[in-house]
Parts: sequence; structure tokens; C-alpha cells
Amino acid sequence: GHEADEPDVENEDAGLNNGNDDEALSFEGRATTDLLRDSDNVLHIGGGASWRKPNSVSNSVTLSAAPGGTGPLNIITTGAINNVDNSLVYGAEVGSAFGPLMLRGEYLRTDISRSGTGADPSFDGWYAQAGWLLTGEDRPYKGDEGVFGRIKPENPFSLKSGGWGAVELLARHDALNLNDAAAGINGGE
Repeated sequence: GHEADEPDVENEDAGLNNGNDDEALSFEGRATTDLLRDSDNVLHIGGGASWRKPNSVSNSVTLSAAPGGTGPLNIITTGAINNVDNSLVYGAEVGSAFGPLMLRGEYLRTDISRSGTGADPSFDGWYAQAGWLLTGEDRPYKGDEGVFGRIKPENPFSLKSGGWGAVELLARHDALNLNDAAAGINGGE
């Protein structure tokens, strides 16, 4: 449960080793903490990793991304990377909320180990964002899950009572590099 813009790695539940599932085995973990442990302010840090072994039928991995991490159209993709032994995705995240101000960022890296010929490719990406709730709400934080929650407007939007709801000014920059010249992969940036 975090908002990482991790590249979309084709991924089903591990367990079956056949052509219908992408993985034969996977291990994933994530740890987070709030350094302030203050009811009004949050300084969240975290890290996580995911190790995946593709099934023996495909032995391939595809990484791709859509604008903002959502949408039906991938704007960059590695295509199928063949002869993959395993992949490791790991990264760090930081976030803060001080009243109506929110700052967040995350860095992710993917290292792929291949058998046979060719270099082992690596890819990385990050995002940084800042937000200000103009209507004054605080951004909730769920410490037991290590995620920021949904905003609950103090004055819900209503044409009858004139409530504006919650209004946030937000700026975000995302970057993802799916190119690795040494490995012969030009997935885009």
C-alpha cells in the first residue's frame, strides 16, 4: 500500500510454474516508520524490496509505465527481456505532512540477472511531489500500514450549502529510465 510509481512488472501470484503465470517464485517486503510519532505531524521513511524468479516457460520480464502510473497506454516499455534468472526491485521512500503541507518522494531501482549472453540490465525511477491543502485539512496517516490516507473535507462539496470540499494545489515530477545501452535495451525515458 504505497504510491510508488514502480514500473509495471507483469506479475501474478507466484506458485505455478507454467506459461500462464509470470513467476515461479517471489519474495517481497516493506518496512516503514513515522520518525515524529506526533499526532499532528508526520515524517515517514521506508524501504522495500521484491525478488522475483520468472517461470521456466517464458524466462522473461517486461517493464513498462503509463503516464502518472495509471492509464491504458504504456508510453515506455522494455519489451520482453529474455533469459531472465531473476529480478530485484528495491527502493526508499520519504513523506511528510505538516498540517496542510505534504511532501513525498520515492526512488526505485530494478536489477535483472540474465543467463547466457548479454549484460545484466538495470533501470531506475523516482518521483517527488509537494501538495498544499488550500482549504486547511490535514492529510491523515495510517501508521500501521505506512501510508497516507484519503483527505476528508471539513466542508464537503455542496451546491445547497456552498461547501467547497477539499482543494489541493499539487506539483509532481516523475522520471523513469528504461534504457540500458550496455544490455542493449532501449525502453525509453
